[in-house]
Amino acid sequence: MKKMYARTTVREIRQSFGRFAAIIAIVALGVGFLTGLLSTTPDMEASVDSWYQKTSMSDFDIKSTMGLTQEDAEAAAALPSVDKVTPARVTDVLVSSPDGDLLSARMYGMDLNDTDSVNQLTLLEGSMPEKAGECVIENPNSSMTDLSIGDTITLSEDTENLEDTYRQRTFTITGIVNSPYYFCNSEEPSSVGTGTCSVIFYTDSSAYALDTYTDLFLTVTNNGNAFSDEYESRIEDVTTELETLSEERIPIRYEQIREEAYEEVDKAQRELNREKKQARQELEDARAQLEEGQKELDSGTAQLAKAKTQLADGKKELKSGKKQLKEGKAQLKKARRPLNASKKELDAARDSVEQAKEAQEAGYPLSEEALAQIEQYDKGLAAWEQGSKELSKQEKALKKSQNQIRASEKQLDAAEKEIAQNEEKLKEAEAELASGRVEYEEGKAEAEAQIQKAERKIKNARQEIEDLEEPEWYILDRDSNLSYARYSVDVEKVADIATVFPLFFFLVAALVSLTTMTRMVEEERIQIGTLKALGYRKATIMSKYLIYCGGAAVAGCLIGLAAGFILFPTVIYQAYMSQYDLPDLILQFHWEYALLACGLEILCTIGATWLACASALKEKPALLMVPRAPKAGKRIFLERVGIIWKRLSFSHKATARNIFRYKKHLFMTVIGIAGCTALMVAGFGMRDSMSRMVGAQYTELLKYDMQIELSEDKTDSVLSEFLDGKTFAKVYDMTGEASAGGNSVSTTICIPQDTETFSDFINLRERKSGDAIAFSKDSVIMTEKMAEDLELSMGDSFTLMNADDQSREFTLTGITENYIGCYLYIAPQLYADAFGEFDYNGYLLHSGIQGESSQDQASEQLHESSYVSSVSFTSQEEASYESMLSSINLIVYVLILCAGALAVVVLYNLTNININERSRELATLRVLGYHHREVAIYIFREIGILSILGTLAGLIAGWVLHRYVILTAESVDFMMGREISWQSYLLAALLTLVFSALVDILMLFKLRRIQMVESMKAVD
Repeated sequence: MKKMYARTTVREIRQSFGRFAAIIAIVALGVGFLTGLLSTTPDMEASVDSWYQKTSMSDFDIKSTMGLTQEDAEAAAALPSVDKVTPARVTDVLVSSPDGDLLSARMYGMDLNDTDSVNQLTLLEGSMPEKAGECVIENPNSSMTDLSIGDTITLSEDTENLEDTYRQRTFTITGIVNSPYYFCNSEEPSSVGTGTCSVIFYTDSSAYALDTYTDLFLTVTNNGNAFSDEYESRIEDVTTELETLSEERIPIRYEQIREEAYEEVDKAQRELNREKKQARQELEDARAQLEEGQKELDSGTAQLAKAKTQLADGKKELKSGKKQLKEGKAQLKKARRPLNASKKELDAARDSVEQAKEAQEAGYPLSEEALAQIEQYDKGLAAWEQGSKELSKQEKALKKSQNQIRASEKQLDAAEKEIAQNEEKLKEAEAELASGRVEYEEGKAEAEAQIQKAERKIKNARQEIEDLEEPEWYILDRDSNLSYARYSVDVEKVADIATVFPLFFFLVAALVSLTTMTRMVEEERIQIGTLKALGYRKATIMSKYLIYCGGAAVAGCLIGLAAGFILFPTVIYQAYMSQYDLPDLILQFHWEYALLACGLEILCTIGATWLACASALKEKPALLMVPRAPKAGKRIFLERVGIIWKRLSFSHKATARNIFRYKKHLFMTVIGIAGCTALMVAGFGMRDSMSRMVGAQYTELLKYDMQIELSEDKTDSVLSEFLDGKTFAKVYDMTGEASAGGNSVSTTICIPQDTETFSDFINLRERKSGDAIAFSKDSVIMTEKMAEDLELSMGDSFTLMNADDQSREFTLTGITENYIGCYLYIAPQLYADAFGEFDYNGYLLHSGIQGESSQDQASEQLHESSYVSSVSFTSQEEASYESMLSSINLIVYVLILCAGALAVVVLYNLTNININERSRELATLRVLGYHHREVAIYIFREIGILSILGTLAGLIAGWVLHRYVILTAESVDFMMGREISWQSYLLAALLTLVFSALVDILMLFKLRRIQMVESMKAVD
């Protein structure tokens, strides 16, 4: 008998396989969806956490304002909570690519041969560096420059402190690596160039010329899963230990820096003293040379004056000699005239005298007159000769004097030229001496100025050392890592969605499964009565249905677990692969989720079957062996509305009566369809909310397109030139904490300089009404989600603590629409009255700069300013959020797809049950002459009306579910849109009705298989 009964059970499954398969599908969908979404977050977390453990991803990154020493690293490593410490030198630097492009890079200098270091690199291509000048690069993502192995990158000359910071300037890429520190495909912020890293490369620490480290990367012991609450608690504990360590190490480093600084200052003082002594000696030597030169100049001047005097005297003597020569010549000429006259007389008397002498010699007597003539002639000749001799002698003397005068003239001319030359030389010497004296004075003044400058510099340096504040340690945990932080947010969003959707989905599936088995038992009450009359025990009779529903439930659970633990995590993880460079997915079997989902599903299905069977078996076999008598007919409400009821045809009246006659069927169908419709409405609504969030934030609320953050409230030529001609608002941004009623929220405080024009840059408005919120001198305006979390309304008071830990009380004057970020806008005078004066640290601009290349160029230009710390564009932020939300959108589409699949299965199952329950009624209609088409219209009209009612109810329930999901998934700095577009309502309704129509088409074949003989089994 048992074998026969078992065959009956198998035959039941085979004959009603559609219903059996429907139960399997419903259970599989419910279990798969619940376990799938619940397990996706743990699997995603476990995959990345396992990767973190294998690569020793740092739990902390310690930075210091004055560098970190090897002693700091050793002290950190000595902490019992610290597992590993890897010191490194990390800087943002400008590099030139092989194409000559200037890129913003991040350069890591570390021991690449240490296989047990923190943040271990995974080699993807090529080889690790083996010698100086080689490097490996981080596997470039979509926002980085695509470089290849063999390419060369060179540090730019525009890099600050190039000589003091780096030993190696040129690097050849030998490999491509992957680091757990960088696996997000979004832009990594940089402090140089365009503001985003175009390349990240790793090289040996010897490439740096720094004596200290910039970073200490730490891992902690017993850190657990990186995304768990236990991990957060562990990190908080270790943070406290590291803060205590910093309090010990900072004074040591402070004194070390002061000693080094004083040593440098003392060295500079000694050098200054040496140079001062040398300068003074050089100045003294120069002064002595000037004095010696002055003496030589004075001596030369005296000699020149003496020479000029001698020359003047010589000229006077020459002039006197010339005068005497002239007078001598005149006297000689005057003396020559009588002598010439005497010579003429002698020449005239010479012939007669010679004749007389010849006669005298011949013995002729001469007369006394002749003798007197001879005597006179001889005397005259003698006198003439004597005179001629005197004249010749005088002529020789004059000629000698003339020669002497000529020689003196030549000497005087030479002396005059020499004097002129010496005079010129003296002038040159005098000018040179004057120039030397000027140079001496200038050199003396310059030396004294340099000495004074050096002394002031040394004095200022000493004062700076005295005023030197202690260094700070920045203890950064993984939340400061862009990849970890963004991945955590994305995983958290998956978890937020998984907390609501799967449960609702599961409840709909469980409800339909419960209804299916209850209706099945009700259908087979005749068979149950027969078996009971034949003597079968209640347990045996019940076992058939328990095996039927249990087998379907177990099969559905197995399929659901396979889909849930494999398919869902894989699909969602693959969706995030476009946003992250993720490791292989680790699929886990979560017993708690499996037992929860399968236990509830099996319990609901088998429990409902057991209750239905137990209820039926309480009745006597005679009552069970006949169909349950129909309930007494009642007038429905529509019959009381005569104006409508009279106009309905017979078939329409029958449909109306049937709908309200089978109330259980009515409610189950409406609830099942409403649940599926609600899921689709909520899914489409999630898509609308996320689209609205990004679109409204960056196109309607934030009117500025560029933001500049300043390190100091100053401008230089670079910043002034860029701002020239652009519309901007100067603001002061800082972090703070607002608290009220025991709740507190971290926020960004924004204080505009000009309250009147601030609305041109940020649209402050009320979300529901769209009315603008005026920003005046007394305004304190808070973003909507922040006000919700603090439970504040307009006019309420709250406490604000600024970055300096000063607290003041403010009154809220407005609540503005905002989706991304958490902001508090305060009028400048109001803030200054509360906290004191402040310096503005940023600009909001209408730059009009479009395109990534133009924006990068502008950012690079602004980073040349000494006062610009960062530059951002809202278009790039918008693209980043859209990229992040695209992965969440895929999850939403999966939800919609699963909701659609559930709708199809639910509609099929409910329609199938409806037809099975009313097969005798439908067969009777066929006997009465109804054609197949008329029978189909008769039954499908009811199903259509119920589908419409369920759809309408589902639209309302979908709004409620969407609202609940949104409020659950939101955070204080992440508010989604609250509205669902009419297109989403329409699409969800159309899909439900289309699914209903498709199921009706499938059911046509079942209707055609109903035999008219079934009508003979009717009670009447």
